[in-house]
Amino acid sequence: MPQDAWRTSSYTRDTELCVEVAPTAGGALIRHSRRPDAGTISFSSGEWLRFIRDARSNRPSTNGAAEIELADDGAARVRSLRDGLELHFTDGEWRAFVSGIRAGEFDFHRPGHEPSARNAG
Repeated sequence: MPQDAWRTSSYTRDTELCVEVAPTAGGALIRHSRRPDAGTISFSSGEWLRFIRDARSNRPSTNGAAEIELADDGAARVRSLRDGLELHFTDGEWRAFVSGIRAGEFDFHRPGHEPSARNAG
């Protein structure tokens, strides 16, 4: 995956670590900017749309690819249902990502929508 394909929410401050997202032809990938080599979680188009819907609404995950667990302090754990990979995000990192979702920055596979997230690379 080319480095410039990875995006972060425009709500992420330049000094913050963050959720990074890369659109793919068939869906999307996420990783943590602090540990990009630790792995990615992949989503099909439908799984991605359900994932961002669930994250936006702070609901239990129903996407089939990954579960979202929110801690009392606002931190988030995203665990792949395929291979068990876990990505951990602080409250600030997760809030910035969810704000980007609410602004439509990651609606890659919604018909007729052009997302406008900034590039991380």
